[in-house]
Amino acid sequence: MGAFRVRALHPAANNVFREADGSMPAHGASVPVTLTLPVLGTVGVTVVNASGAPASGVAVSLRDSFSTAFRSVGTTDGQGTLNVAAVPEGGFTVRAVHPAYTAAFRDVDGTMPSAGGTV
Repeated sequence: MGAFRVRALHPAANNVFREADGSMPAHGASVPVTLTLPVLGTVGVTVVNASGAPASGVAVSLRDSFSTAFRSVGTTDGQGTLNVAAVPEGGFTVRAVHPAYTAAFRDVDGTMPSAGGTV
């Protein structure tokens, strides 16, 4: 009867999903579809200034393998750290923006393994 696509959204991160295609052979037929949702993990971010001291209050953004744009994920604490939860498996880029000069930023690329965890 025709082709179809099923999309399942991850309950912890609605921008993360899996899709599967199928084909309906006849009206009223049943077609089993199995989807395995992507694994999520945590990215530990540490920002330091030019002298190596922790940089607090730095705005941090992240672009993951399911996004084409950066999304704000928080600011660093007094030790210059921030943990970003619900990052899907695959490549990601973390961006730290200078608190006094927003045109100055640093991007760092990483990969969340398919087993998840903390990177």
